[in-house]
Amino acid sequence: MATFCLLPNKLEAFKKALKDKDIKISDLLNMSSEARTKLLEKYAGKNAKDVNALFEKKLVLKNKMLGLKNWASKVGEIGRYSPEKKAEMARMLEDYKKMQQERIFSPKENETFLNDLADAKIGTHITRTEAGNIFELSEKAETLRENFDIETGEWKTPEVKAEYGANKVLLERYVETLKTEELSIKDLLLRRYYEGKQTFAENKAKSVTDLVRDTLNTVADNSVAFKASIDNSFLGRQGINTLKTRPSVWMKAAKKSFTDIYKSLKSKNGNNLAKDILMTDVYSRPNYINGNYEIAKLIPKAEEQFPTTLPERIPVIGRAFSASEAAFTNSAIRMRTELFDILHKIAEENGVDVKNKTEITEIGKVVNSLTARGEGRTTTNPVVKMVLWAPRMLKANWDVLTAHTFGAGLETAFARKQARINLLKLVMIESTVAAIFNAMNPGTVELNPLSSDFMRKKIGDTRFDDSGGRNSIITLIARALTHKSKSTMTGITTELNSGDYGARSTFDVGIDFLVNKTQPITKQIIDVARGRDFKGRKPTAASVAVGLTAPISLENFVENFYGDANALGKDMFNNVVAVLGSITDLVGLSANTYSIREDWYIKDTKEINQFKSEVGKEDFKKANKEYNEIIEKGINETIETSEYKSKSSDDKLKTIKKIKSDAKKEIFKKYVK
Repeated sequence: MATFCLLPNKLEAFKKALKDKDIKISDLLNMSSEARTKLLEKYAGKNAKDVNALFEKKLVLKNKMLGLKNWASKVGEIGRYSPEKKAEMARMLEDYKKMQQERIFSPKENETFLNDLADAKIGTHITRTEAGNIFELSEKAETLRENFDIETGEWKTPEVKAEYGANKVLLERYVETLKTEELSIKDLLLRRYYEGKQTFAENKAKSVTDLVRDTLNTVADNSVAFKASIDNSFLGRQGINTLKTRPSVWMKAAKKSFTDIYKSLKSKNGNNLAKDILMTDVYSRPNYINGNYEIAKLIPKAEEQFPTTLPERIPVIGRAFSASEAAFTNSAIRMRTELFDILHKIAEENGVDVKNKTEITEIGKVVNSLTARGEGRTTTNPVVKMVLWAPRMLKANWDVLTAHTFGAGLETAFARKQARINLLKLVMIESTVAAIFNAMNPGTVELNPLSSDFMRKKIGDTRFDDSGGRNSIITLIARALTHKSKSTMTGITTELNSGDYGARSTFDVGIDFLVNKTQPITKQIIDVARGRDFKGRKPTAASVAVGLTAPISLENFVENFYGDANALGKDMFNNVVAVLGSITDLVGLSANTYSIREDWYIKDTKEINQFKSEVGKEDFKKANKEYNEIIEKGINETIETSEYKSKSSDDKLKTIKKIKSDAKKEIFKKYVK
């Protein structure tokens, strides 16, 4: 319910009206919500609806229900050490809640419909008939729930269990339908226009501020949603830790995620169907019924990768977006609830008090962090959310990597132990896999944390990252502590903070780390401000539009396979691996293809531009290809020699620069007549 405050003069006028009986409580009791709200507008203005909702809330507490609540509280105080009395109190409070619901949503014929209070409970305006429908569905769910034994966690029959879950889904879907309107994007824009126009007439400054804020949030949310779509990335990114710690849970979720995509693509309402089937099962589970899932915060209203579902309303594209969102959200719920059930059972078997809310909350933290949903004040800060793409995922990676800041982030011994077990499993599995890859082909996995390729599997020019981005934190810390950085291209380790012209600093490393984690809109603003993107290309209107809307999976496919620098001189083997990398990227296993080759098309130097104008477009392309073939062969042969390996980092860098310089001179001499 909204927070409000009456102005002092209005408050005094309201008190005087009550005292002088200009406003009679008896009259207020017999009025409809609409009439009562209209009367209160004289004193509360825009807050009249909230004031009336508060009045109706107090009205519900009137008569025997308030006495029942007080009686139950007294019973609980007197017999607080008696299980029988506690159970009796719980039953009475449950009856009280049911009576409240009936009074609000299904009033008797002689009772006034408390419309504003019902609206506040649901979150939107509803009619008396709609309120009655909500009450009937709720009552049916409660009746079916009586077939569930809370002590054993068993249903009387599988059929009753399924019916209860389906009824809960039906209730939720009905309420959701009342709260949301299936307006087209055009209608939504028109509505926002008229709302802004009205606000502008009342308060110009507020209108402008609201418009700017809403526009930025809308662009940011839709951009994130677009970029995260057209794939099944939860499996290999947010769910990768589940694969390594509880593979059976991952396999089950992975299999069903493709079914969700199929259902969503097959029909217009396939997205809802896929979600409804899942939630029918989830709602009927013991840990949902006893409130544990809610306490553990396992089922959020939205995932940070899909902060809005507005793109679903776009013709054709909307269905593909909807399929991605269903697969992502459902995979998250499946893995989190299954992991929680497993840990809850382990806790119970080890004598942990699983009825203790703190224990449940902490188990939830472990589960959420393992599936890329970290918790903390910074993760929900509006400014942080506007700047960083996935602050919850970043926090989760930190929590997993440090076992929740070396245990300080968890309150219970059981949760701390499980966090350490998860970390140990991840270290053992990833170390074993790296050892196998390097045994098969030495150097396939980079073991130096100073390199951006740390623990990535390199096949040809393509690097595969199966850490969900977690290892980038290790590289950042390693560089910050040693003030050194290792090149992924040449293998040369250079000093940070050397003071030399153009040399990178530890501050630069930190900024680059954050820039790579920024929201699409923030990233494009940074690129425009810098005058170049991370590949050195000048931003254009087209590149900014692509950067804001193109799904990462499609963008990476273009970069991995069709990018100018990658296409130049690439052999068949690297082509095949690049395609494989683009495919694995669709399921969240990040793949990046790049090499020591240089793309002259994006080099905006006087020398290159002059060369291009002299030789023409076709010869320029040929020259660039020949140059890359020369330097690739020369550098790869050189870095394997004992002479090169014995040199200092500075001398190694000079050697690489000389190879490039000599190659450029050779090419320029060949093509410039």
